[in-house]
Amino acid sequence: MRLIKEISHDDIGLAGSGSDVKYRVRKAARAVLCNEAFKIALMYVAKDGYYKLPGGGLENGESVLDALRREIYEEVGCGLQILQKIGVVIEYREQHELLQISYNFLCKTEGELAHPRLTAKELKLGFNLVWFDINGAIGAVSAYTGEKYVAKFITSRDVCILRQAKTILGSRTKKRSRPHPQGE
Repeated sequence: MRLIKEISHDDIGLAGSGSDVKYRVRKAARAVLCNEAFKIALMYVAKDGYYKLPGGGLENGESVLDALRREIYEEVGCGLQILQKIGVVIEYREQHELLQISYNFLCKTEGELAHPRLTAKELKLGFNLVWFDINGAIGAVSAYTGEKYVAKFITSRDVCILRQAKTILGSRTKKRSRPHPQGE
């Protein structure tokens, strides 16, 4: 999977420490998840007032795709079909000594939507599932103007992922709308 962005303090308007940071690595899987109406799933984090893509960290021994399926089932309440890889985003979160590698996929919902099974932490943060068209999703995520450290990284990461997905969706739409020569 190709690298689409690296995010550091400079990218979110913070000065780096200038010292060597020993990072622990966290791998995560995220989805730009489309429903039948081509609406995109976002999680609204009410406590801090920002939107994020569904997905999260890999658990011990879990593959990226297994984590993606588990996270989407927990946060959105459905299965998924992977349409295409979007790319990798790497975040260097100095304050938490965390290097996060997110593997991102364009997916569509599969099966009926069930009730999400949020964790206690997600419930405490006020996670709420909402659906937007692609431009609305980009606008909602990029609208965050708060000062929360993690939210700044999430916003930068997810706007980049959504813009890549928009490009992919645009090219997929163009391919479908091309006229077919007679006889095909």
